[in-house]
Amino acid sequence: MSRYQEALSVLQEAVAFGIEPSLEGVTELMHWLDDPQLTYPCVQIAGTNGKSSTARFTAAFLRSQGKKVGLYTSPHLVAYPERMEIDGAVVPEERFAEAVLRAQQKAMEAVQAGAIWGTTEFELLTAAAFWLFADEAVDFSVLEVGLGGRWDATSVVDPQVAVITGVGLDHCSILGDTLEEIAAEKAAIIKPGAAVVLGPGTAETREVFLARCAEVGIASPAIVYAEAETGLSMQRFPSYQKQNIACALAATEAALGCELDLGAIQKALDTLSIPGRFELIREQPPLLIDAAHNPQSAQVLAQALIEAGVTKGTGVTKGVTKGTGVTKGTVPFVMFFLFLP
Repeated sequence: MSRYQEALSVLQEAVAFGIEPSLEGVTELMHWLDDPQLTYPCVQIAGTNGKSSTARFTAAFLRSQGKKVGLYTSPHLVAYPERMEIDGAVVPEERFAEAVLRAQQKAMEAVQAGAIWGTTEFELLTAAAFWLFADEAVDFSVLEVGLGGRWDATSVVDPQVAVITGVGLDHCSILGDTLEEIAAEKAAIIKPGAAVVLGPGTAETREVFLARCAEVGIASPAIVYAEAETGLSMQRFPSYQKQNIACALAATEAALGCELDLGAIQKALDTLSIPGRFELIREQPPLLIDAAHNPQSAQVLAQALIEAGVTKGTGVTKGVTKGTGVTKGTVPFVMFFLFLP
């Protein structure tokens, strides 16, 4: 068995979720790994929709300013290593395996010492990413929150920049039944000393986030409004990415603390692709994929398709899980895979 196959077996054998919401286990595991997450500043990004795109834009913008960046996203589309990137490249299987097996080794030692009960799959992956980024001596890490914020394994960090793209009804059985309850879970990533960026999607629950800022002593979060102009050409992206790009710009500026080279930012945009987000993977016949997974994102996707001139086709709903709120009749039409003759 190769080390990569061994790492996959470790992940497949790990439990999906913890016994109860807690950061104690992953915090202890990080101690056993010598707290690699403390060796570089982090940009942590939460939000019901847009957090993955915003994370990728932020990582690309930081790279364009000459920084070495580790990017951690979830879930993967095809293979586990996709969750970890160094400077825009998915980590090789060998490095991925090294990181996962290092995290697993320390987790087993901690269990044997009675320090933790065990680890979840996501905790192992998160710890592995933190270790790998430190081993690669990145200048920044950009972290996409997996779920919520308060109890997400990425929240073991104290971020230099905390970004919330927006709030919608999703995973309600875990995060709460109201926008305010869900916002409170996401607001927990705002910690003392962080720069805070609030995206347009936080408008309905902004008081929740402002209250959290006041609670931890943050006086002036950056608020990105829907009509925000970036001065950048975004012809390669659907209109819904405008808000995510604006959030990423604000996050990058907050992380670096200086004026950005917008020419370099534009070059980064011109070459960046966002996997699974309005992605044309075949031109003839056209095949478009998009990971819209809840009513809010499906509405945005529907509008983007209209703007692109798509008026007919075959829609196939695929990969919708429980708790995402997608039910029959909730949106005009939902197209995750679109075939046009």
